[in-house]
Amino acid sequence: MICSNCGTQYEDGQAFCPNCGTPADNPAPAASPLHENNDINQKLPVLIGACVIVLLVLIVLIASLSGGYKKAVKKSFKYFEKGKSEKLLNLTIPKKVREDFVDEMYDADIDEYAEVYDAAYDAFWDGLKEEGKVKFTYEIKEAENLDKLDKLKDEFSKMDLDDFKDLMDEAYDDYDFDADKIKKAYGVEVKWKLEVDGDKAASDTEDIVVYKYRGDWYVMSPLDLGDVIGELDYDDYEDVIKDVNDELKELN
Repeated sequence: MICSNCGTQYEDGQAFCPNCGTPADNPAPAASPLHENNDINQKLPVLIGACVIVLLVLIVLIASLSGGYKKAVKKSFKYFEKGKSEKLLNLTIPKKVREDFVDEMYDADIDEYAEVYDAAYDAFWDGLKEEGKVKFTYEIKEAENLDKLDKLKDEFSKMDLDDFKDLMDEAYDDYDFDADKIKKAYGVEVKWKLEVDGDKAASDTEDIVVYKYRGDWYVMSPLDLGDVIGELDYDDYEDVIKDVNDELKELN
């Protein structure tokens, strides 16, 4: 470019003459704000997507924390239905207590305990299936935090979290158990039903406590074979009941 005032030659794109300062006849266009922010505009969808992912993770985390007791209840009934005795034991008795507790209660190690109970579960479910098509269902009727318990009309209706901690301290007094590590506990009322060929074979309502101890959820007094057998009609299921009891004699 050549300055129209002093005739100085200079490079295209400069806004003013470097010699006299006269504005150029065809200055370079000002940078577009949209152009300047092009990198931001390109990254914006990525940033939004990342924020959405973080939000979803937080929602799932909150839901899992608030619904932890429901998952524990679901697992307990699933393990019962599938005859997973060791998994049910792990869900019932805390880790540091489990081995010593089973040894003292049954004079057996966990493998021996699981072997006997697995055989009992097999005898139970196989015996029922010989009678017809088996259907097992459950439903949570009521559930409340023990610190706010007022709906349930069972033995836990007068128990708050401190009462429950005292109960667990007493139950595991001889074991490596610290009830102060129980951070949450729920009283849960569960109704279950067992049907064979569409007819009700047994049903009842269980009152259980689900609690969080050292980061894991446990179910105190979950549904077991004794609960269900006690509700079966002996005349209709005599063979099933006898077969199960024969298997369980190994731990008695």
